[in-house]
Amino acid sequence: SSDLPSIALPPGLVGEIAQYIYQTAIRPVPEIALGAAIGIVAGVCGRSYNISGTGLNQYIILLAKTGAGKEGAVSGIDNLVASVRPQVPMVDQFVGPSVFASGQALIKVLDERPCFVSVLGEFGLTLQQLCDPRAGSSQVMLKRVLLDLYGKSGWNKLLRSTVYSDVEKNTKVVQAPNVTILGESTPESFFDGLDSVHIAE
Repeated sequence: SSDLPSIALPPGLVGEIAQYIYQTAIRPVPEIALGAAIGIVAGVCGRSYNISGTGLNQYIILLAKTGAGKEGAVSGIDNLVASVRPQVPMVDQFVGPSVFASGQALIKVLDERPCFVSVLGEFGLTLQQLCDPRAGSSQVMLKRVLLDLYGKSGWNKLLRSTVYSDVEKNTKVVQAPNVTILGESTPESFFDGLDSVHIAE
């Protein structure tokens, strides 16, 4: 059967998208399909609804062994976006970069696109870089921005501007920024860089 086994689907659009991603995956995994569905819906609708004063942005991490089907998340999202693009050409604005080089780069993206989902492959390695005590200034800034953004998604919340001596690098004020992250990693890579301090953050 092509139906999703073992997990209950949410009703409505999220469940339908999860079903689609599951059915089109080379190695279908129900939890990966559901994670991808939540990610893409949050990336599109995150600013449209508030619950308890916050938007619907999500930070989701898919942990699975190599070859276990994690690629089904990004390929399912790509297939869905390609299917919708002829009717809604601006759909690509809701899919963000696959790598954030720095916190400043992420803020610059938000100047143009205040709501999107980014699928970050090998997220365990990214997390190790962010949590490394010898992390460079760009990684420290990225960690700071990611932590700050998570709680700024409500309608009345603002990501304040950043000012540099080089005026061209200045960023704008962004109202209700909604960044959803769908990270993929192996368990070993993900847990290797974590300790209790990082989990608390």
